[in-house]
Amino acid sequence: MLTKKKPAHRLAFILDTFRYMEETQLQILNNALNKAVQALLATLLYNCAVCIILLLDWLDQVFTLDTQPHGNRCCHED
Repeated sequence: MLTKKKPAHRLAFILDTFRYMEETQLQILNNALNKAVQALLATLLYNCAVCIILLLDWLDQVFTLDTQPHGNRCCHED
């Protein structure tokens, strides 16, 4: 047999349900934000690595002693 709940108990149950839902939603939001920040940091780290590689390549080209002034062409004349 079903018993009627008092209004205060119903209200407490509803508030507990909303509180649980809010905590769950906050956890979902927190997880999503954590993943977004991780992705942003990974992208930033990747871009920094690419920039460093390009800078090192450029510095290598600028400061490498040019032993063959005309490139890699062979200058033999027969």
